[in-house]
Amino acid sequence: MAVVGFSFHLFWDLAPPAREVLVTVEVLEPPTVDRLYFWAMQASFLDGAGSHGAGHLGLQWNPRYPDRKAVNWGGYANEGAILPGSSSSLPSTPGDPNTRDLPWLPGRRYRLRIYPSPEIGWRGEVTDVETGVVNVVRDLHAGGAYLGHVMVWTELFCECSDPRSVVAWSAPWCAAAALAVRAVGTGLPREIAPPGDVPPMAAMTRFGAKGFL
Repeated sequence: MAVVGFSFHLFWDLAPPAREVLVTVEVLEPPTVDRLYFWAMQASFLDGAGSHGAGHLGLQWNPRYPDRKAVNWGGYANEGAILPGSSSSLPSTPGDPNTRDLPWLPGRRYRLRIYPSPEIGWRGEVTDVETGVVNVVRDLHAGGAYLGHVMVWTELFCECSDPRSVVAWSAPWCAAAALAVRAVGTGLPREIAPPGDVPPMAAMTRFGAKGFL
């Protein structure tokens, strides 16, 4: 049995915590199978009283959406409940409030941005770096005065024997905070292959002079 469901994480060090965070993602080699792939930036919503949950903003390769292209801005409260949020101007073919249709293109850079909403909570938006088109996904209705525990990650729900996909992360940025990239971590597989069965990786993440790949 091959491994199904695993992840790769890149943690940020923020000192002091930030009010706004951005990063650029580019899908260089898109997936070729009908499985869910998710490339996201995650941040926790914090204040002096503690955490008010966390949200993740990113692109998806999702078989439920047109041409498998989608964007997600959703999150969870501390007790595990899904965070409420505003409606979105972007359509959602299956009617998912957190995941919306977005026809992103391979080889195109997209800037992910999480920042305080001018209305309620925290806003997630995606900018096409080439065209400058900004898509506001929605607002998450969570408390907190600043962002912390920031990371970018890839989550894969595919077989390790599936053809690889490659994404590049670059230009991490935060407002009113010093930023240092701390470490790259890989999450443990949710299903472990039998002893002696070590299938090839289905995705790659690397950091070089131009960013994380």
